[in-house]
Amino acid sequence: MAKRGRGRPASSASAAPNFDSILDSVREALQAAYQSGSDDAMRSILNLAQGGGGASAPTRTAGPKASGGGKKKRAPRGTAKTLVERVLASGARSVREITEAAGSDAEKLLSPSAVRLELERGKVDKRYVNRAGKWSLRGKA
Repeated sequence: MAKRGRGRPASSASAAPNFDSILDSVREALQAAYQSGSDDAMRSILNLAQGGGGASAPTRTAGPKASGGGKKKRAPRGTAKTLVERVLASGARSVREITEAAGSDAEKLLSPSAVRLELERGKVDKRYVNRAGKWSLRGKA
């Protein structure tokens, strides 16, 4: 079995000057990028101070949000509860039937999982009852 040497490999002594020059190049590039960003920020501040342009955020050209179409629309808070209670007032329904009964644009944004979550919360709070896959208001069958 060959004996392993300890310490720095012989070739690393000649690689040190090359590493230092690479590190210096990276430092220069970072400093130039920092200065460019600083100049852009100062230009924006001066432009706003002189009354030019709006206070809008700079446009992004890279990153995950630049390629997408924005955030998905969400139903307003409490929409699931109002839909479930409105539909269950007329009798027992399944999750699919409740979801399909959505009338307003806000209710149509609800997913079946959001309806299911509301039903489970209501079950814990003793507002809704599940019998054989059909949900109903507590006290109504």
